Amino acid sequence: MSMDAGQEITIRPMNSQEAKEVQRLGRRAFMGLESLFVSKPKDAVVALVGNRIVGAIIMKFLKGDRGQTIGDFSAGFVDCDYRDSGIGGRLYKAATNHFWERGCDYITAEVKDDNVGSWRLLEKNGYMRTEMIENFSHLRGKGMASLLFGTPVPYACGMDFYLASKKNPIKEKTAPSAVQVVIFLLLNLLLSCTILILNHQIQLTWFMLAYGILMLGDVFFTRIGAGFGKRKWQYRMTNCGFLISLLIPLLGTVFPMIGNWMPRQYESTPKLRKELGISALAGWAFIVILVVFTGLVTERHIFVNYLNSLGSMLLLYRIIPVYPFGAFGSLRVYRMNKFIYAVMAVASLLVLFLID
Repeated sequence: MSMDAGQEITIRPMNSQEAKEVQRLGRRAFMGLESLFVSKPKDAVVALVGNRIVGAIIMKFLKGDRGQTIGDFSAGFVDCDYRDSGIGGRLYKAATNHFWERGCDYITAEVKDDNVGSWRLLEKNGYMRTEMIENFSHLRGKGMASLLFGTPVPYACGMDFYLASKKNPIKEKTAPSAVQVVIFLLLNLLLSCTILILNHQIQLTWFMLAYGILMLGDVFFTRIGAGFGKRKWQYRMTNCGFLISLLIPLLGTVFPMIGNWMPRQYESTPKLRKELGISALAGWAFIVILVVFTGLVTERHIFVNYLNSLGSMLLLYRIIPVYPFGAFGSLRVYRMNKFIYAVMAVASLLVLFLID
């Protein structure tokens, strides 16, 4: 079904009896584990064509310091039959206005780093991509606690955080790519090593060196891949999902915070999808080469063992095209060319099974 030019779109607050319908639509709109984020809403703004709900923004209201109220974009989606019809833009604007009308002092949102359509709409409505320290300066203790326990921020891997204020100016996250890369490296080392140090079999120095080389190599090679295009790129370190990266080491492995190269000027074209896919392939090739090389070494130093085991885990992450693993690059390759993704996945599995 496609939308006819004469069909009228209605944007309004959700009626309570529509909550289940909104939840069903939201769960159809997302893949895999992402669909579990869509809970039955208490508040939402919906878009209707006729009597049919074709899109919604699910809204939450949280308590902050000094009696402040914080609104949160819990989820936003549009039925696939009605995308690219301007409904998303109208929903974002209506939801933002609804938050302000309900007395919110701040509004927060979490968006996947490559979901450019959503973060462009947030920016158009006055939201800023922010650092956690900036969030704390506005939301303070109770507001941050509400954010961490009442939203997906701690476990939303690969998502950026956005903040809007009705009265106070918000400082945008504008750190240069080099600074973002340093933060990416240090934060991943900190999140993994603070727990892995509890394992007495871990030699921390060699582990940190191996993990750091893997992270830095990934940043470098994905940038080389992106460099085949002529556009300008920036590195974006996401600031959600830290709880997963903190807890996974309890199982004896790692799950990095996400960072990706993104174009400064985004366009929804096959050419850009190709460049994003090539960038992801370059990072994948680096991991494959490293795993094969370290796997063929007969007399292994502990450093080589760490390179091989950590590289093998990251290689596995890179071939799973569903949330939260898709942010490691597999979805970029899948969107570029499904056949190339299949070859990449098969080659990765062969390396993992045949190289020890």
